Amino acid sequence: DLGIKDDDFIIIIQGSGLNKDRGIEEAILAISYCTDCVLLLVGDGDIIPTAKNIVETKKLTSKVKFISRRPYLALMRITRLADLGLLLDKNTNLNHELALPNKLFDYIHAATPILSSRLKEISEVIKKYDIGIFIDDIEPEIISEAIMEYKDNRALLNKHRANCQKASEIENWQVEKEKLIHSIVN
Repeated sequence: DLGIKDDDFIIIIQGSGLNKDRGIEEAILAISYCTDCVLLLVGDGDIIPTAKNIVETKKLTSKVKFISRRPYLALMRITRLADLGLLLDKNTNLNHELALPNKLFDYIHAATPILSSRLKEISEVIKKYDIGIFIDDIEPEIISEAIMEYKDNRALLNKHRANCQKASEIENWQVEKEKLIHSIVN
């Protein structure tokens, strides 16, 4: 339905907060350097009007697709289609530095490897389970290089996908619920 070719490398940024300082503008510009790649922006937020303007201006409508907010199960069906999930939040405040966004766990549960900025809490989870790679600067050229390296390294991509599946068995509400009950009882 989105005009994505079967052999396109699908990259996703999803969530209800597609907002400023999340690396969305840079990801859009990065996709112009990537071959056979499509970026899905799934959700809503304050950056969407600007993002749509960049896509139109840079003539990237065939490489960037906008999908409005979806119910959780529909969102996860789309996320599972992606080859790579982006978490490019900028370290502009303590909230970003210490955040554990829902999309991190959505990517894990969809077995979607992650390309991320180096924020403290997010980095700890990605490193703990070996489910993604990092970039140090949120710049279009750096993002595109990392995407293409990932795209060309199927062994690493498959390893991270398998590690996401293992991590999803640990990072879930059922496990956390038992920890909470145990802490209350003791």
